[in-house]
Amino acid sequence: MKILHINTSDTAGGAAIAAMRLHKAMLAAGIDSTFFCLNRTINDDERILTVDKKTKMKTRTVDLAQQMLFRKAVLSDARGLFSNMKLGYKLSKFVNLDDYDVIYIHWVNGGFLSLKGLEEICKTGKKIFWFMHDMFPITGGCHHSFDCKRYTQNCGECPYMKHSCKSDFSYKQLKLKHKTLEKYPNLSFISPSKWLYECTKSSSLAKGHNVYHIPNLLDPAVFRPLEKDFCREVLNLPKDKKIILFGADSALTNPYKGFEYLVKAMGKFKTDSHIKADELLLVIFGSSYNKTIDDLLPFETRFMGALHDGIAISLLYNSASVFCIPSVAENFANTILEAINCHTPVVGFNVGGIPDIVGTDTGYLAEYKNADDFAKGISYVLDNENTFTFKKLEEIKVEDLLKKHEKLFTGLEVKDVWGGYISIALSQKSLRICANIQARRLLGLRPDRRYLLFGADSALTNPYKGFEYLVKALNLLKQKEQYNDIELIVFGSSKNESIEQKLPYPCHFFGYLHDVYALNLLYNAADVFCMPSLAEAFGQTALESVFCGTSVVAFDVGGLPDFVLEKTGYLAKYEDVEDFACGVELCLQLDRIDNELVIGACSSAKIIKQHEAVWKSL
Repeated sequence: MKILHINTSDTAGGAAIAAMRLHKAMLAAGIDSTFFCLNRTINDDERILTVDKKTKMKTRTVDLAQQMLFRKAVLSDARGLFSNMKLGYKLSKFVNLDDYDVIYIHWVNGGFLSLKGLEEICKTGKKIFWFMHDMFPITGGCHHSFDCKRYTQNCGECPYMKHSCKSDFSYKQLKLKHKTLEKYPNLSFISPSKWLYECTKSSSLAKGHNVYHIPNLLDPAVFRPLEKDFCREVLNLPKDKKIILFGADSALTNPYKGFEYLVKAMGKFKTDSHIKADELLLVIFGSSYNKTIDDLLPFETRFMGALHDGIAISLLYNSASVFCIPSVAENFANTILEAINCHTPVVGFNVGGIPDIVGTDTGYLAEYKNADDFAKGISYVLDNENTFTFKKLEEIKVEDLLKKHEKLFTGLEVKDVWGGYISIALSQKSLRICANIQARRLLGLRPDRRYLLFGADSALTNPYKGFEYLVKALNLLKQKEQYNDIELIVFGSSKNESIEQKLPYPCHFFGYLHDVYALNLLYNAADVFCMPSLAEAFGQTALESVFCGTSVVAFDVGGLPDFVLEKTGYLAKYEDVEDFACGVELCLQLDRIDNELVIGACSSAKIIKQHEAVWKSL
């Protein structure tokens, strides 16, 4: 059974995250799954397909122009995202649809898939599932209808329209959707939330099509309860404060996010709560420092920026006392699912799919748009932080969700029941030594193994990386029985069979990591960092490793001798494989290195002073 997932992006946005997790979960379960997208950022995974660069650039330009003209001519200044499917592509130009037995359509807006392209997919006669990440599949164009129910009939008189009438653009687009899809009973809808499931069943567009409810999923090996003090130590957050967590991505521009209600709730909380202001810290992720946000919130605020890696995000949830999500429109929030899997209680409004997972055992469900009740919820959670049972998680079984999807493939009945979730300048404050065993536990690595770390970005294609020398050196080690307990941590590459087949030890692939907190854990989990580069101006990754107290083995080349010293690792003779293997042996016998020498020479403060000295000399 071959599955194809189609989504505009592979990583950007909640829909992409949910779709990619489903794809990876299927692969992990032995299901032959492929992911096709317009905007690809993961470039080393052969299971992720995309369009050519010319098509991508053309799509971006045309979609931007179309959106500007469409918004100016048709849409009011109103409520949120509204899309049309007039422009877009037929996917057969880029992928052979006949190669697949089942096709999942996810979020395909942004100029990616047109109605003609959608019909082309349906015409294949394959089993087609439109996985609904918002309301767009069943409306005349809006992604959230709020209190409008006209999608249950014919749309028209749309509150998103500048000049709404019975036959406005929303009416015409829904009519075209009807005309396109009514001919294809092989198309079914899947909703991750009970709320959207009910909306879809009542919609005019879904009549004659099957509608299923299967929740979103995540990887419980990444999102799970961890020791709070350890997580705060890694993130450089105080251990003696109650931390309120909030995701602020597009908070000031996206009307769905409900930021104004959080501001009001924080003001109310400050005046009514018995908790003192100096006992609290508001931590914001999804946004770098923003003065407007900072000025609006009445408590000390820490901005963590945009986090991309599950490991770093899991650390953040585990650091928090409560996660606040004041959204006024929400299908099935990935962030809520992530938080409760980390046993962090959630406060959210009673809207959309939030009630599916936020209740008395997982947090507090506030009255819709009631800032006072939201503040009450924060107080309640902080006063009862350690009493939540998270029994909702007891209903979650990986195999149940996969079976539900597999039953869809085979045409068996799938009942509307709760499913399950699946797995799937250096700052001394960010990169530093933390507990080796704790780091391994968080990453799912064994405490009784010795781990070599290797950065595999472009290892097979860039001759400067020296991958062939690492392979030869490790094969020499493998011949010695005392090194049979070695395993490899590989970052900078998704699982790659070519790399795996060449290396003589078991490999754990962590992909391309963006966040310094996730990198910090990898360096701390390793015993030795191997850097077989044949040309290296400075060697940023080696410096990061030393900052974390992990010794480095590298060739004597370029800028590496600047900080790969006798006390920080081993400098092998250039291109000498036997000497490199000897260096790994020696470093495996060392305890954690004393990184103070390098920190003293490469600290941010010292580097800045050196820059200042240069400025003054000119």
